[in-house]
Amino acid sequence: MLVDWDPAEVAEFARWLERFDTDLERLAGHPWPRPVSSPGSSPSHPEGRSGS
Repeated sequence: MLVDWDPAEVAEFARWLERFDTDLERLAGHPWPRPVSSPGSSPSHPEGRSGS
């Protein structure tokens, strides 16, 4: 879909999309970026319990 877009347009779109996603995640109570987890570990559930 973006193949015909100018590179500057793609970069601008990416900035707006990142802003939108960041605000959406913040409003949902899931701030972005997520804390980095160690390789092989499962992501935490919203209740703070592990996936196991």
